[in-house]
Amino acid sequence: MKYQIENARSGIVLGTYDADTPAQALDLLAKDAGYKDYADAQEVAPAVPGEIVVSEIGTA
Repeated sequence: MKYQIENARSGIVLGTYDADTPAQALDLLAKDAGYKDYADAQEVAPAVPGEIVVSEIGTA
C-alpha cells in the first residue's frame, strides 16, 4: 500500500511511503529523519494526538 503522512495542523505533507501498514509508514518517515523508528522520534519531539495523519492513497 501507499500512505501519505501529513501534519494536520500545518497542512504540510511529510512524505509518501510504500508500506504494509500505517505504523510501518510512520517508522519509515522517522528513519528518513534520522530516528530509529517512530517511537524514538516521539520521544524527542512528541506530536499532539491527531496532529500526524496517515492516509492510504493506493497500492505500491
